[in-house]
Amino acid sequence: MNYKDFDLAKAIAGHPLVTRDGRKVTEFHRFETKCGQKNIAVIGGECCYFSDDGKWNCSEKETPLDLFLAPTEVTMWGNVIKTPQGNFVLHPTLYETKESAEANRIEWGIATVPVTIPTWKP
Repeated sequence: MNYKDFDLAKAIAGHPLVTRDGRKVTEFHRFETKCGQKNIAVIGGECCYFSDDGKWNCSEKETPLDLFLAPTEVTMWGNVIKTPQGNFVLHPTLYETKESAEANRIEWGIATVPVTIPTWKP
């Protein structure tokens, strides 16, 4: 997946997060306290502690639970068709891969194009 490095300010602002192994973070909280572990994320219903750089349990080594910014857009693939009236229209079915879109191109299909869809707005 196309994950971006963890950014504490964005996490606090509510940017979607994922773990290194692709699990969704359902909650992220930063506590202003004197204790060392100020950042808590909920993953699969469990609370986990993180350092300010997104490392799980403040570990120095990479772990499957390290945090990353989730992608804020997804690219799908669609087919452009030319209607009998001569109009160009994007067919309403989108596919995860270019190959799938090309394999399902209908008779009037003239091109396969990427379609970028936003998944989160600040």
